[in-house]
Amino acid sequence: TLGAGAAVVPVNTRFKRNEVGYILARSGARVAFTVGEFLGMNYAATLAELRPQLPNLGLVVSFDGASNADYSLATFLRLGESVGEDELDTRIRGVRADDVCDVLFTSGTTGSPKGVLMTHAQTLRQFSDWCDMTGLAAGDRYVVVNPFFHMFGYKAGCLAALMKGATIFPKPVFDV
Repeated sequence: TLGAGAAVVPVNTRFKRNEVGYILARSGARVAFTVGEFLGMNYAATLAELRPQLPNLGLVVSFDGASNADYSLATFLRLGESVGEDELDTRIRGVRADDVCDVLFTSGTTGSPKGVLMTHAQTLRQFSDWCDMTGLAAGDRYVVVNPFFHMFGYKAGCLAALMKGATIFPKPVFDV
């Protein structure tokens, strides 16, 4: 997604219907990747209910085959088979350091959540330094307990592991 030049907007898995709707509307999200049931909420069904209020949301992709989605992840990925290597390379080369790579929303403790725009260069610099300070390296096996919607789980978890070649073992819900 980042290599294609799209901006990622992680959504808190503890959010309820109206909170999810607010983030998707405010960000202008065009594609949503989701699961069906998680933490007592059916996210795919919620997105189906919200769709009339989200004119930019053109596509819902389910990681687990939820019936309310437009595509399963496998089917969605097959759509990319029609994209040629030259077009793909051109798209990747078109991504610039100062392009927005993601929009992380604040918790909204002092009002409505606000989207924080982060660039590729800023993110890569910060988490390359983080990897160096923590010693994360290729071949490491890394348990990630922080949620992927949070900057720590998303960037110090997924992104850092991708940058260094480590293997992550996500823990969907932390329970001491």
